[in-house]
Amino acid sequence: MRVVVLALLSLCVCASCMAWGSAGIQLQRLDLKDRADQPVPGAPGQWGTLPGRLVRITFKLEKNLREAKNVKHLQVGFDAWFCPDKTRQLSFLPLVYDDRGLLDDHWDETGSSGNEVWVYIAEIGAARVDVETRKHIPAYDLRTNTEDLCLRLRARNMALQGLTTKVVRIPAAVIAEKLR
Repeated sequence: MRVVVLALLSLCVCASCMAWGSAGIQLQRLDLKDRADQPVPGAPGQWGTLPGRLVRITFKLEKNLREAKNVKHLQVGFDAWFCPDKTRQLSFLPLVYDDRGLLDDHWDETGSSGNEVWVYIAEIGAARVDVETRKHIPAYDLRTNTEDLCLRLRARNMALQGLTTKVVRIPAAVIAEKLR
């Protein structure tokens, strides 16, 4: 009986994860930023001492992410990996920005379109160990990388309810061209 109740409870929790659905997303542009010229709090120290720049990736969303975050009290972030292997993560701080700044910094402000947001990933990433899975993540250099990048924005509350965008696939050739 206990197993059945736990199974039903986990089904309800998983169903609630999808309750608000997914948000459409479209890649707008890629820009390069010197590590000293980008607005990540605590930077450049949090990015480490690796050489290279940051790649700013800008998206257009169907839904206003700031409005959804404020109404539903969501924490906003993103995931980035080499397609199709989600375990090959890129170096990034999971912070999302719009024209008002860092989305998680302004809980009650309005006036942002919230439909155009951007994230930063490191051009060069050091080898490291994933804290959760304890798996080794190899080093990478986007200037010579031959694999596409996959990114997905997410906005979740403490019960893991919220929005998740569709996965955006950025071809390696597009990135290589921008990094030249």
